[in-house]
Amino acid sequence: DGVPEWFKERFAATIQYMNEKGTSWIFKKLQDSDSIYYIDYNEEKIKEKGGTYNHVSRTIYWSPDLYARTTNGTILFPATILAHEGAHALQHEKYGDDKYKELYNAKDAEYERENEREVITTTEQYVAKRHEDIKEDEITRTNHGAINIYIYDTSY
Repeated sequence: DGVPEWFKERFAATIQYMNEKGTSWIFKKLQDSDSIYYIDYNEEKIKEKGGTYNHVSRTIYWSPDLYARTTNGTILFPATILAHEGAHALQHEKYGDDKYKELYNAKDAEYERENEREVITTTEQYVAKRHEDIKEDEITRTNHGAINIYIYDTSY
């Protein structure tokens, strides 16, 4: 509720793309959960952090206009960023509140936090290959660093 209609349409189109690429299982698992997870467009949060998952409100903040260039030079497209944030929600679902907070608060020298290491080195790699952001023998990044790139669609 409360998100713009254009956002809902672009989210649905992204999920359709993920269905075609075999990566929508992330959101199917969240949908089948007993917990409620939200997908929201909050321009302030997205501009500050890029895509993000808030474990307190169980909300994924995402923009269909957000791309990211990693420190490795890889461009992550919006569907891959959505999958990355969805993977954090799956971590939360898998581990529960206490263990997720522990992972979130555990510092990691390369990846900033342990929960980021887990998502980046597993789900993000798999999804980026399926989405053709990277080739089979490449990796997206070796840390949590990225520069956000916004491509604004003026058609809405």
